[in-house]
Amino acid sequence: MIATLRASDGIFVLSMNGAKKLHDYLEFPKNRVVINSDVEPFAREGKSIFAKFVIDIDINIRANEEVLIVNENDDLLAFGKSILNGREIKEFNVGQAIKTRKGDKL
Repeated sequence: MIATLRASDGIFVLSMNGAKKLHDYLEFPKNRVVINSDVEPFAREGKSIFAKFVIDIDINIRANEEVLIVNENDDLLAFGKSILNGREIKEFNVGQAIKTRKGDKL
């Protein structure tokens, strides 16, 4: 299974397998949120990502879109739903940016 269709709004929600396949398919920086190495363990645990820890982002990301959370080496750490759009996340230094669905504990 790569995704689930959410009945309430018709949006596909990624599974871990789907996130890995999407990560392999899309070229960097498409659909990615690059985070600071200091918060990498928190992302792997499935904790939310705050805007001040985002180093780089695909500015074409829209609010409520499924995103891939990666480190500076483009290693997939987790995936989740963006709370803000890409431009807002890049410019803001406060507040929750990504609601992490699941981390990849390695």
